[in-house]
Amino acid sequence: MREQQRKHEQAADRSGETEVLVIAPTELGDQKEAVLSHTDSLEDGNGPPGNGSIYYDYDAYNVKEDYQALMEAHGKALLKHKELRLRIEGNCDERGSREYNLALGQRRADSVKRALTLLGVPVSQIETVSFGSEQPKVTGHDEEAYAENRRSDLTYSASRKMRQ
Repeated sequence: MREQQRKHEQAADRSGETEVLVIAPTELGDQKEAVLSHTDSLEDGNGPPGNGSIYYDYDAYNVKEDYQALMEAHGKALLKHKELRLRIEGNCDERGSREYNLALGQRRADSVKRALTLLGVPVSQIETVSFGSEQPKVTGHDEEAYAENRRSDLTYSASRKMRQ
């Protein structure tokens, strides 16, 4: 699955397109929360990057150099769009105790947050949470499934009053 994602990103790079997110309002009481989802590329390429995931080695929480460009893209988007909020969700594979996996998931999310703040992103734009092994991306009990579940998911939202 990661290989397919890399091929898609490489194809987008070759074509000069950048996947971005668009804000679509969803009703929430008297406020509306903007929910961001994948869309076609924008011609100017200045929008925020798409939601994504950062993957880790077994029992690790450091963000690999492979993700530097992705981190910089998210950092630039958050600096440019102050209304955006990024939620970083730390996840683990099923190995390890519940408590250990919750702590590891939090370290993974915090590691991404730390990398973004080093790029100048205000802490107020970032929220972290750990799901441990409670929300697997892939079911299975082999290394391929474990590798897909060792991740931090990055999702955007933007809360603001919207006029009708």
